[in-house]
Amino acid sequence: MPKFEQNFKRRSPHPKPETLQPIQIDETIQFTSSVQVRDAADPDLTESLVTVLEKMEALGLISPEQLLEDEGDDLDLEAFEAQIREILGTHVSASPKKQLNCYLNYLKRHVENPCHLTGVDEFEWEEKYLFGSGSRSQYEKLKKHNPSHSDIFLLVRFSHQFDLEDGIKVEVQRLSDGKKFTLPLVELEATDPDSINYQLIEDYSLWFLNYFSE
Repeated sequence: MPKFEQNFKRRSPHPKPETLQPIQIDETIQFTSSVQVRDAADPDLTESLVTVLEKMEALGLISPEQLLEDEGDDLDLEAFEAQIREILGTHVSASPKKQLNCYLNYLKRHVENPCHLTGVDEFEWEEKYLFGSGSRSQYEKLKKHNPSHSDIFLLVRFSHQFDLEDGIKVEVQRLSDGKKFTLPLVELEATDPDSINYQLIEDYSLWFLNYFSE
């Protein structure tokens, strides 16, 4: 499935509880992005999620086409694409690596400090414990040494290294204990939704998920 159809915005509206029908469900540290399509770490979990989505769609509880239409109402596509062309300039049709490097330099110039970040959704390593068979006690132990989507991080710097699968990466420091991690920027969002940083990072994520191609 194309990235555009996967997730034009990073969140989708949920059906109202009263409309739901019962569904039978079959059961400096480097982290990579769980947003991009890749081989699942837990095949059983992935199969269960796919089954749930298929059953919800069959019951008419979700419609991919409708979700795209609803989310598109919040975004002026022409203005957004014009903004991306302005950011990339002569690199708009360049190689993926050059496009990422151009966007990296743009963010380094415009993101304001201090910049506090948190996870958009659960990080890949957390899914086993939050949605699968992993124990809660083990999860709490692992959170001491691994970044959690619920943590608050301070942006330390943009990493000079990036890859085509995870995109731009940032070095962050967890406020609660000072531990440092390197995370894909697409996994994160600014904690203040009214800040310029929130919009800058949101725009980057929309571009990377929907327009960028390896």
